[in-house]
Amino acid sequence: MRINRSSIEAQQAELVNRAREAAVRPAPAGGGPAQPVGAVLKVDRVEISDAGRALSAKNSSDANASRGMSAERLAELRQRVMSGAYNSLEVVDQVARRMLDAGDV
Repeated sequence: MRINRSSIEAQQAELVNRAREAAVRPAPAGGGPAQPVGAVLKVDRVEISDAGRALSAKNSSDANASRGMSAERLAELRQRVMSGAYNSLEVVDQVARRMLDAGDV
């Protein structure tokens, strides 16, 4: 799974803009309750240290090695995915059938 950082940053910026708009919105006409001023927006963040990245890379390579997956084979598969070799209904059907047969679903 990959998280697209620019997408997350765009969503955070949108939340901040909405909070700012709400903080400066005047009270509605007709004597209704005023909107809160200075609303605080809390945004979750995750930061992964260099040590954590190194440990993840080591665990990933260990897992691939234990499955008999060489770095060369992994690079070949990654290249095929990136080139769109698996973007067909036939491949999707075959993968789905194998997942069902293996009981992974």
